[in-house]
Amino acid sequence: SGAAGAHFRRKHADDPHVILTLELGGNNPLVVWDAADAQAVAGIAVQSAFITTGQRCSCARRLIVPEGPQGDAIIEAIAALSDRLVFGPWDSDPEPYAGPLISARAAEAALKALQERIDAGAKVIRASGPVANLPGAFVKPAVIDVTGIDVPDEEMFAPFLSVIRVPTFDAAIQAANATRYGLSA
Repeated sequence: SGAAGAHFRRKHADDPHVILTLELGGNNPLVVWDAADAQAVAGIAVQSAFITTGQRCSCARRLIVPEGPQGDAIIEAIAALSDRLVFGPWDSDPEPYAGPLISARAAEAALKALQERIDAGAKVIRASGPVANLPGAFVKPAVIDVTGIDVPDEEMFAPFLSVIRVPTFDAAIQAANATRYGLSA
């Protein structure tokens, strides 16, 4: 968290022998505009959002697409590809795409944050939830549309992707920059 980073920066600020590099969360955008191949975009977006079960601060958290048919095609392709992903233990058959969250408690917190966005008006494109017959740390990927609703500027450390539809490229850049976090985009 940012607070943890500030703590360590203060603790080591006067020690020239300590080199401090921190990864402190993210709410990273993936802006897609004028894309000719929705399937190719889906592969990139799914890889960025869901690899490592979404547990990297550099994972895409927000997908920003144009309003209308082009954005719809991209979202449909991402949803279809996410339906094919297998989440499970490393030794599963078929081989899983990704594994569990760090703990059952982390999964519970992530699902709660996702539900809060849904309760605030997010449209569910692909629902998450526990992976059937597996311990509580395994969750399915989610894709939600948060266009036009106020959602917290917080990282959901899980395989969750929030879609934002915008009318212009300038609006896409504005939406991408609408975060207090530094960007990995």
